Amino acid sequence: MIETERLILRPFVDADTDTFASFTADPEVMRFYPDVQTRQEAELWLSRCAERFAKHGFHMMAVERKSDGALLGLAGCGRIPYDVPGPSDVEAGWLFGKQYWGKGYATEAASAAIAHTFTNFDVPEIVAITYRNNWPSRKVMEKLGFIHNPLRDFEHPQLPRDSKVLPHVLYSLRKPI
Repeated sequence: MIETERLILRPFVDADTDTFASFTADPEVMRFYPDVQTRQEAELWLSRCAERFAKHGFHMMAVERKSDGALLGLAGCGRIPYDVPGPSDVEAGWLFGKQYWGKGYATEAASAAIAHTFTNFDVPEIVAITYRNNWPSRKVMEKLGFIHNPLRDFEHPQLPRDSKVLPHVLYSLRKPI
């Protein structure tokens, strides 16, 4: 578990599934993903988060607001299950319900997850990747100190070649010395 002033990052529990599935079924939330997700696809996403957390000791986690216990979304750092340009295979990521956008939650949660990962695991660099036109996430990446390297931009290897979100940008953050 990771705590910040306003948030708790914790493993997902079964009770989170309905809320998380409502986020991934929302076309606005998923506009920079290939498509919205069914409840079954959201369950699979959470199952993979749990599997990767168990395997590596870190991965995407539920983000809960301390003041009322509301599930806001997910955030964390996790091993990337496909190749990306450069030496790192650890990604910082986040996804929040749209009612929680613009409140600094993504930056706060990701910052805590990044610090936790650098402190507790042998990870020299963390990357953040997204569809090239996802300007809201790119803004968060820059707030977190990530640097965009256009030479490491790529086409997402797990997407069809005609996907609307095929071109991705890669930002990186080196472990502080």
